[in-house]
Amino acid sequence: MKEEYTVGDIARILNVDRTTVFRWVQKGVIKAYSASPGSNHKVTRENLVTYLKEHNIPKKYFNKAGKKKVLIADDDKEILSALEAVFKSEGFKVETTTTGVEAGLLIHTFRPDVILLDNVFTEDEGEKFCRTVRQDPELVHTKLVSITGSIEKSDEEILEQGFDAVMRKPFDFDTMNAYIRGLEL
Repeated sequence: MKEEYTVGDIARILNVDRTTVFRWVQKGVIKAYSASPGSNHKVTRENLVTYLKEHNIPKKYFNKAGKKKVLIADDDKEILSALEAVFKSEGFKVETTTTGVEAGLLIHTFRPDVILLDNVFTEDEGEKFCRTVRQDPELVHTKLVSITGSIEKSDEEILEQGFDAVMRKPFDFDTMNAYIRGLEL
């Protein structure tokens, strides 16, 4: 799927005239850039999806704007591999990591729509990670899902750290996939 779109691409996706999209770009309603003076404006996938969300445009247009991105951070390599395979087979773009440090780096380069996060952080680091995601304007719509096998904390305690949802291990991969597809991304 595309990572950047022209004015014409966006007009086709939204079924509007190119001139309308061009005006939105000129007014700054949709963030765009030009590689050089006089060249066509380009809009990143992230900026297009942000525009769609901010203007309550129905979810059916999101899939036209590209694959949903899932970042999975889990120290269990078998679960990591299985989740990666499931989401890739369903058409998601997936990045994986076994460390919290790499997850922190990937949020800025990959710009995921959903982050599935196991206990790769201490409690304080997990809260800081959630805050970092929430404070980044480019990630404001990113969903944070805790995937945990721990019984030390209740779901409520985990949600208080900044997560949107909690999925307890062991979970059914079909249920996980259906849950992620049902999120308002």
